[in-house]
Amino acid sequence: MENKINWKSRDYQRKERSINWYWIFWAIVLFFIFLFIYFYKDYIFAGLIFMLGVLITISNLKKPKIFECVVTDSYFLNKTMDEKILFENVQYYNIDEENFVILIKEKESNFFPKTLPFEPNQNMKKIDMFLSKKLKKNEEYVYPTSLVVLHNLLGI
Repeated sequence: MENKINWKSRDYQRKERSINWYWIFWAIVLFFIFLFIYFYKDYIFAGLIFMLGVLITISNLKKPKIFECVVTDSYFLNKTMDEKILFENVQYYNIDEENFVILIKEKESNFFPKTLPFEPNQNMKKIDMFLSKKLKKNEEYVYPTSLVVLHNLLGI
């Protein structure tokens, strides 16, 4: 019988904002709109600031997706994304507790690592012990920036 660990996690850790945050944010947006219209007569830039304010408000109100993740004896599975990563294709892994993700470096891949999100209150020691029996762990492997990935692709 195959051992299995299941968990559910949000796409990202959402920071709850109070209603006061939105009032202050929109006061600043309206101040800049007034500034650009009254002093500079720049209606286009004022419109862009308004649209930016709307987009920031909408993105802050959006709820993160819930992911269902599974780790078995032979693969990682993100059920929500329908993505399966076999252990035989994994070079190493690391658990990034600062960003709440399991980083999975696949063999022969210079791109961003695959990630499985987890919640801050989950017992990652259990998952780490489970994975350490099957895979190599690299403590120094952190989530790379786009510059690091571009550097690796270009071979500079």
